[in-house]
Amino acid sequence: MDTLTRPPIAPKLGPDLATDSVLAEPAQADTADSAAAFLQNHPFAEICVGDGACLVRTVTQRDIQLFATVSGDVNPAHVDALYAQSSQFHEIIAHGMLGASLISTVLGTRFPGPGTIYLAQSLSFLKPVPIGATLTVTVTVRSLDPLRHRLVLSTRCVDQAGDVVIDGVAEVKAPTQLLRIHRTELPVLQLADPGPAPVPPAGRPRRPMAKRWCLRAAGRR
Repeated sequence: MDTLTRPPIAPKLGPDLATDSVLAEPAQADTADSAAAFLQNHPFAEICVGDGACLVRTVTQRDIQLFATVSGDVNPAHVDALYAQSSQFHEIIAHGMLGASLISTVLGTRFPGPGTIYLAQSLSFLKPVPIGATLTVTVTVRSLDPLRHRLVLSTRCVDQAGDVVIDGVAEVKAPTQLLRIHRTELPVLQLADPGPAPVPPAGRPRRPMAKRWCLRAAGRR
């Protein structure tokens, strides 16, 4: 369900697709099914300083593998368990931009929502995000530019312990017309292990390698 948080009204928990949760002050009474089937925006004229939205997402190993596959970022800190054990974090951590991409999710699908144009983003990565971390991703309006329909928003990702892991500021051009759009159904993606790594030439020590993954799209069952 889309989110519009406007003090002094206390935010309410609302349902959403998959494991995401959204703090919601619904513009109208919707059933959970209808809210999940549509994306609705918040036009510039309805937005005030202090408005915002958030979602909650738990980062999984599959998320990290998918992000590495799509982005090509196979930094061993994110995909090689043996290497990660010897790193300063002693475990696999998520890509910084994986967490930051959730800010884009809020801006583009929840607040201001469809029709928003992402113009700029500053980011500070303050703490690592390990597998299993639950992030609360929040955007809050700091200032408005009525002439250009632009917003400056605080953007923040906080983990389950209450620690800020990503902090930043975004600038967007907000939509000017109310939109309510059917949510696009995406294909189901499956990760497949392509098999063992190739054996090195004789006489050369073989270093244990992380599994390599390929991406396949499959129809819904």
